[in-house]
Amino acid sequence: FANCSSLKEVVIPESVTSIERSAFIYCYSLQSVEIPNGVTKICEKAFKDCRNLSSIVIPSTVNTIEKEAFEFCRNLDLVLPNTITSVGEMALLGINIKRNVDALNQPAAASKQEKNKDKIFIEKSILKETQ
Repeated sequence: FANCSSLKEVVIPESVTSIERSAFIYCYSLQSVEIPNGVTKICEKAFKDCRNLSSIVIPSTVNTIEKEAFEFCRNLDLVLPNTITSVGEMALLGINIKRNVDALNQPAAASKQEKNKDKIFIEKSILKETQ
């Protein structure tokens, strides 16, 4: 589906366990994605530069988001489940992280949240960065 300019909505089948590299890269019209339970990994550049993507729910079965997976998804307010253990380089560049359940339970994150109430920070102690 890479570079598919007319694709607006995707419902990923329950049989899928990972969203592969560059699967939806440059799908500029893509607005909504449903990811089923059972998906454990979102691979490199899977949704890179999907500029109109605004609705996606990452299920708690996902533990890995590889590099550049959501890079430049400018309209995306992403909610990360507390099951994420690995986030690749620039995977979340250019998007708004709305909430991270683990980050809210960490004292360092809580003190930063008090200073910056409109932002949530992801601590390196929570997420392992991969190359």
